[in-house]
Amino acid sequence: MIHFTMPLNWQDDYFELIDFNQVSEVYGKLREDFPGGGKSSMAQAEPSRQEVARTVTEAHNRNMEFNYLINSTCIGNMELTRKGYKQIRKLLDWLSDIKVDRITLALPFLVEMVHKQYPNFKINVSTQAGVNTLESVKYWEDIGANAITLSHVDMNRDFKELRRIAENTDIELQLIANMTCKRRCPYSTLHGNFNAHSSQTWAKTNRYNMDYYFISCLARNFSDPLSIIKSNWIRPEDLSLYESLGINKFKIVERGLTSRALAKIIKAYAARSYTGNFIDLFPTMSKYVYIEKQNFMRSVKELFRMSYVNIFKMKDVLKRWEELKKSKHYFEDLGIYIDNKSLDGVLEEFMRKDCLNRSCHGCDYCTKLAKERVTIASGEAQHQKDIKNLQAVLDNLISGAYF
Repeated sequence: MIHFTMPLNWQDDYFELIDFNQVSEVYGKLREDFPGGGKSSMAQAEPSRQEVARTVTEAHNRNMEFNYLINSTCIGNMELTRKGYKQIRKLLDWLSDIKVDRITLALPFLVEMVHKQYPNFKINVSTQAGVNTLESVKYWEDIGANAITLSHVDMNRDFKELRRIAENTDIELQLIANMTCKRRCPYSTLHGNFNAHSSQTWAKTNRYNMDYYFISCLARNFSDPLSIIKSNWIRPEDLSLYESLGINKFKIVERGLTSRALAKIIKAYAARSYTGNFIDLFPTMSKYVYIEKQNFMRSVKELFRMSYVNIFKMKDVLKRWEELKKSKHYFEDLGIYIDNKSLDGVLEEFMRKDCLNRSCHGCDYCTKLAKERVTIASGEAQHQKDIKNLQAVLDNLISGAYF
C-alpha cells in the first residue's frame, strides 16, 4: 500500500482542508533554529513552540507520525563545537519532550549522535544528503538511519538502481513526487547549503534570501519548456510503476504552499489520477502562502537589508517580481499548460530507453513531446515578457547591480 508524507504549512485551515486518509507522516520545523534546515526561513511560516507541540499531538490523534527537519547540509562546523553541540542537544531534548516521532538529518555526525543519544527517534536521511546508490544506502543504514528519502535529482529516473536498492535493503525508502528539478542537477547540494545558512538563528545571513540558485534555475527552465519534460516528476498515474520497483512511500512538497493547494495535490496523488494541467501539481507562485500581500511585504523587508544590498538599486527587482505576480498565467502555472493525461506512458518509455544512462544527443523523444504536448498558455508575447523579467533579475544579480 502506498503512503504519503505531507508538509506542514502551519495555517489554521491545514487539518480542515486536507484529506489525510493515505498520509502516514507530516513534516515541518520552526521557522529557524540553531542547526537550520533545507528551506530558507523567509519562505516559511513562523509557528511558536507551543504550536509545534499541539501539532505533534494533532498528528498522533490522526494516527500520523510527526517528522521534525534538521536537514541542514552545513552548520558551519558549529555542530563540532561546545556551543553548537549543546544548542543542538537542547533542541533535540525539546523535541523528545513533545513526543516527536522522527528526525530528518543530512549530516552523518548528527545521525550517529541522535541514534546513540536519542533511541526514541526514528531517523530519516534527507534528500539533501544525495543518497543515490545501494552502497550509500547501506552506509547510512549502518550508522543508524531508519529511512531515507533518496536523491530526487538522481534517483527518480534511475529505475535499475531503485530496484537494486529495494531488493537489497530493509530500510524504508521514499521518493519526492512533485518537483521539477533537473536530473543530476549540479546545484542540489549547493542550494541546500544556501538554504541552511538562511534558516539558522546564529548565521549572519539568517532570513536573507537573494537566492541565486532558485532564480537561475527558474529563469533557465522557464525559458525552455523542454526542461519540464526532462525533469524528475512522478505523476499520480505513475506511482504503480515505482511500487513495482519496491518503493511505496512518496513525499509531497512544499512547506510554503497554501492548504488549498496542498489539498488539491494530495487528492490527485491519493486517487492516482489527475485530469487537468500537469503544472497544477507543482509549486508555483500562486500556491505560496508568503506571496500573499501581508507576508510578501514582510519578506521584502527581510530581503532588502542595507548591510547586504543597495536598497536604492533594489527597486528594479521588486518591480519585476510585481509584474510577474500580475501576469496571471505565470502567477498560476508558469504560463505553461500540459494535459496531464497526455503524459500517459511517457515514464514507461523513459524506463525502456534507460534515459538516465544515455546521452540526449541523437535522441529527440523529449523534444517531440515538448512540441506536441506543452502549450504556452499565456501566449508567446506575454511569455517572452515574463522570461525577460526573470532574466533581468538574474543578470542584475550576476553583474552586481544590486550591490
